[in-house]
Amino acid sequence: MSKHQDVELIDKAFYALTRALESGRDFETYYRQNQSEERDHRRFVSAPRGITAPQSAKLFCVRQIAEYLNGQKAPNIGDIFSFRLSVYQAYALVLNHRDKITVALEPFDLTELVALNYAELVAA
Repeated sequence: MSKHQDVELIDKAFYALTRALESGRDFETYYRQNQSEERDHRRFVSAPRGITAPQSAKLFCVRQIAEYLNGQKAPNIGDIFSFRLSVYQAYALVLNHRDKITVALEPFDLTELVALNYAELVAA
């Protein structure tokens, strides 16, 4: 897929998740955490010329949730200081809202969402 098609896919899946989880603040908190992590990351690397920090945050929201729906192993609490907080939040969202999330992402291919490549999307 092209970069444009990937961004469209991310936006559509993110919107579907937002609609499915709009009754609570958990998803908004999760998205803001991903934004914060991405902005922190960008302070230490040369400025990416591809997708923006908010778009990157959407990518991580979609991909992390898709990974857990696709069978990725639960994060280990012993790794909490070496993993991003958003990894734990994604897992908690899937645990607490699996039915809503599954229905929301039904139109999407989970394998395709998991395969979204951050490095390619931030490259020029």
